[in-house]
Amino acid sequence: MPAHFRALGIDLSLNHAGLVQLNEEGEICKWNYITNQKSKPVGGKGILIDLPVTPSDESFDMERLRWWQRALGTLARPDLHSEYVGIEGYAFAAPGHAHATAELGGIARLQMLKNGSGLRLHDPLSVKMFATGRGNATAEEVCKGVFSSWGVKFDFMPRIRRKAGQTVLEEEDLCAAYTVARMVWTEVMLREGELSVDSLPAHQARVFKRVTKANPKSILERDFVYLKREAP
Repeated sequence: MPAHFRALGIDLSLNHAGLVQLNEEGEICKWNYITNQKSKPVGGKGILIDLPVTPSDESFDMERLRWWQRALGTLARPDLHSEYVGIEGYAFAAPGHAHATAELGGIARLQMLKNGSGLRLHDPLSVKMFATGRGNATAEEVCKGVFSSWGVKFDFMPRIRRKAGQTVLEEEDLCAAYTVARMVWTEVMLREGELSVDSLPAHQARVFKRVTKANPKSILERDFVYLKREAP
């Protein structure tokens, strides 16, 4: 078993996000759900955090980005720090606010590196494939896959929000974040020799063997990304 480490998975959007942290045993340490809708505290290892609502004027986007930067910066605290962080990449086909989403994505990536974490980006297709075996799985199917594969549910969050005219369960963000955290945890275990690719279920092994035009090398042929130290 590798030395103590924590792996964090993040599913990030402008007005809501799921964050799930696993320990070296693959168990959930804690999770956060951030929302711009009024939330209420929950027990156990989770906490709901309200994203402050800023008046819709020309400063709105900047104030929201500043809040996110501060919130993500707190993850550098020793009690919250994760040695490895995975972030689900952009869904390029998703409509609306693409530029604002990209701005937040850049802040999140840079902040995780500044926090001293090794960073891994996982595209949405790989996340869905890892959880379900299908790259075109729905968010609901990802939740079912998380329970089927790892026995994890976030169904104590029955609240809903609206997305592009559809009703979406808030647990879906946490299930996506959990899957990303599990992908990062699995990668660490593979690199440490505690697991082998061939020992994984076929659909999970396929993710670690997968190459694309954007990434002609498989995950295990690419190290985690770290921020280079600046010269004094």
